[in-house]
Amino acid sequence: MVSPNKQQLIACFIGSNLVSLGAGTPYLYSFYAPQLLSRCHIPISQSSTLSFAMTLGSSAMGFLVGLVIDKVGPQLSCFLGTLSTFVAYYILYYCYKNALSQLYLISFALVLVGYGSVCGFYAAVKCCATNFPKHRGTAAAMPVALYALAGMLYSSFCKWYFDGNILNVFQFLMLGCSLMIFVGCFTLKIYENEKLAPTNTIQCQENRSNDGGARALSGNQGKNRSSVYEALVQQPASSANILSSSSSTTSKSTEPILIKSDRSESAIWSKELVGSLAFWGWGKVRDSPLSTPRSSFSFDPQQPTALLPSVEHNTFNVAGSANSGSIHIGGQEGNSLLEVQQQQTELNGNANHISVVTSPKTIQEVHDHSSTRDLPLFQILKSSKFICYYIILATLHGIGQMYIYSVGFIVATQLASHPDYNLNQESIQSLQVSIIALSSFLGRLCAGPLSDMLVKKFRAQRKWCIFLACMLTAWTSIYITHDNSMVHVDVGGSGMGTPEFVSRVSISSVLFGLAFGFTFGTYPATFADAFGTKGFSTIWGLATTGGLFTVKIFSSLFANDLDYNARLGANPDPGNGATNDVCRIGGGCYAHTFRITCIASFSAGLLTLIMIWTKFRIRLAKLRRFRERHSSV
Repeated sequence: MVSPNKQQLIACFIGSNLVSLGAGTPYLYSFYAPQLLSRCHIPISQSSTLSFAMTLGSSAMGFLVGLVIDKVGPQLSCFLGTLSTFVAYYILYYCYKNALSQLYLISFALVLVGYGSVCGFYAAVKCCATNFPKHRGTAAAMPVALYALAGMLYSSFCKWYFDGNILNVFQFLMLGCSLMIFVGCFTLKIYENEKLAPTNTIQCQENRSNDGGARALSGNQGKNRSSVYEALVQQPASSANILSSSSSTTSKSTEPILIKSDRSESAIWSKELVGSLAFWGWGKVRDSPLSTPRSSFSFDPQQPTALLPSVEHNTFNVAGSANSGSIHIGGQEGNSLLEVQQQQTELNGNANHISVVTSPKTIQEVHDHSSTRDLPLFQILKSSKFICYYIILATLHGIGQMYIYSVGFIVATQLASHPDYNLNQESIQSLQVSIIALSSFLGRLCAGPLSDMLVKKFRAQRKWCIFLACMLTAWTSIYITHDNSMVHVDVGGSGMGTPEFVSRVSISSVLFGLAFGFTFGTYPATFADAFGTKGFSTIWGLATTGGLFTVKIFSSLFANDLDYNARLGANPDPGNGATNDVCRIGGGCYAHTFRITCIASFSAGLLTLIMIWTKFRIRLAKLRRFRERHSSV
């Protein structure tokens, strides 16, 4: 990692937005899905299989994308996304052109669509969330929002320019979107600001004197001994190598020593550990002799050096004997770890100094502290916090994606239920895709700054945005199932109006899009705060695997509802030679599905409230202990 300049950050930000725009093709699926199934003679009951295939690529394989980004970098991920997107839409183009009824081949293409999409999208979000830490929610909101807006832009452009020619649509997606993702191969990089901060840097200055020329710390020595030790105990044991030059009592120059706090011996996101057992949290990491937590330094008597401060001198001349395991402190040999602890206690002046050192130093740090940040991956996955987040995201993800994939069939059902209206099905489908994309864009765009404002200005939790998404989803699930009448809304008194069922579906698309946008606009920043940014892509990829199951469940419910009502005589004889393969009872065709989604989203909202209340109580307890500890000093 290198320190960036302003131009590099701007290029990375623009490139992230362009990549996200090119990666947003999954939201166009409902634009061409009915025509694709009709052309390739695939029954509507198999529509859930195609939805599942795309979710398989974007959710289950998203975990692999996260590993690639965290281990290798976003540029390789963008290249894989480019290749996958090109191959995917070429297969769809070929199948549509030749009317191939190959369900598994089309499903494979949709897997590649989903995989190529998240390759670019995850890389863009990772760069924005990492390179702009002070405005994480706002910076990540832009690529997240454009990812959702892509569906509206593509559907509007394809409807206007190609006039419903799906074959040309596939050609455009194959070339145009692949090139936009390919831009990320040159612009997306992970940068890191390296600054010599007081908590991360130790300024060692040599002061030669007549009695031995011992090295002393600059400034007030008594205060600096304690502050330096506080900095040291939070560093990994391997950092002792950085200070190895301090073991001699003389030096010829004064130079700053940078000790970086973003790596530790048990840090799961170290590039050396990715792919090993330690990355997953299995295996034992040696504790320090004082049983300090993993966020502190580790101690091993077999190592040639140990990171322990000298008490006899103002130096860090510390060495451990590999043969005897004894410890030399300031030139003296200690016979037991108890003596070491006593020396350290005298240095700090507090018998419980370890807990004080590793605890937050300010009220803001207490407020922002997360007990699951930078833990080993396996510990994160089994934590109750991650499990709750996983369930909530899976529920909202499944409902939102089901509606996005199925809105084309909802439009077809409504048009078949109201034959008196001579409306163009492709135009209404394009309208719904545009509405969903625009609403999701606005939801994602607003969720980032809103969640930042909740945290910074009101000291509230980002999870309130997630709760809002749950309630919107629950209410919309009830609204869309209402019986649709034959009335129409007169526009401007011209006598030309919009049928009520089109208005109802459009309003539902707005609300579902907003809820979906709020969910995915809030979750990235929430995960970065809760679990850290070093392994953000890996954790995010794992978190989205829940959608793999819920999208399949809800899509199957929807498809079975339509098929059940169409086959068991729920629809009357259409006459005029029309077929009986489409349900014709309006909202009743899918009422059962949306009753279930209402219950599921309401349950997710209740779980979110429980998490908010639990976090609130824990935070109050930490603030109380912090004030009591500092008031007694």
